[in-house]
Amino acid sequence: MNWEQAKERGVQVLALAPLALLVAALTCPATDLEPPWGDAAVDGLGGDADAARAGDEDAEGPVEDDGEEAPPPGPPALVPSSCASPEIAAGDLCVILGTYSSVVRWQMDRAAFAAVGCTAPGGAAGVETEQALDAHRLVVSPLTPGLPYDCTIDAWMDAGRVRLAAFGLQTTRGDPWVAITEVLENPTGAEPTQEFVEIANLGDDRVDLTGWALEDESGGPFLPDGTVLEPGEVALFVPDDYDPDGPGDPAAPLDAHIVRVGHAIGTMGLRNSGEAVYLVAPDGETVSSYPNTRGALPDGVSAVRTPATSPEIDEDAWGESGAGGATPGWL
Repeated sequence: MNWEQAKERGVQVLALAPLALLVAALTCPATDLEPPWGDAAVDGLGGDADAARAGDEDAEGPVEDDGEEAPPPGPPALVPSSCASPEIAAGDLCVILGTYSSVVRWQMDRAAFAAVGCTAPGGAAGVETEQALDAHRLVVSPLTPGLPYDCTIDAWMDAGRVRLAAFGLQTTRGDPWVAITEVLENPTGAEPTQEFVEIANLGDDRVDLTGWALEDESGGPFLPDGTVLEPGEVALFVPDDYDPDGPGDPAAPLDAHIVRVGHAIGTMGLRNSGEAVYLVAPDGETVSSYPNTRGALPDGVSAVRTPATSPEIDEDAWGESGAGGATPGWL
């Protein structure tokens, strides 16, 4: 499979995605707030807000304007977002639909903590933000393929909590949840010997990769017969002469699952200038890929999918390893 075929396959997936979304995004009324919002709650001064302000001014003199715009009264509210492919608009939200996970992105009129929760028959998933921001982008996982989910977004500040939106989505049916999670194309050590592709089984089922192939843009070999990933297992796919303790690059864990695929990854190793990598099932379907969104990276720096559970079509999930270099075998 070549790069053009991969792009065509991606376009086909995107064309189906809108059909899988239940585009019913509803902004919920302020009656859902808990505790009740009001001028007193927003000001944080109780019923004697005016008296308290007057007392503060008498004690400390006039309050100076610090130049910052005061937040609007009442609870946080959604601001319409502009969505870009592969995102799909769901009211004021933007959604990237996946098989086992989805990305939800939105903006608010002020900084606040937020959470997304999704429920379906027999399962639920949710995620909370770690910071109070006015723009959030969260990956909701794990989701079950082929199920309709009812989802909500809540936001909160010191003054209270508000239901921002309710929306529905339906996940697609797909292959086992096996994903390329890290690629080192330009190791500090020997090349192509110390190159690696990290693959994780993010699902709950054991996956036999017999008959699968790991390809670069020019093709590549089949994986060794009997290659199996247990649920939650991470494996390093490397050339035959790979040294997990080789000089120049971080060592792999002592118990790392290492799969040697031949003299090189792909046909002749991965280009330092950047190259796409594909995990291809026996039927020829690309189950996971690194789309070469990072291009040429410095010596020892790898491309990393963050978080690993991001939907396959979410190319923005790919970033770079930190100052410590690549992280072989670690999610």
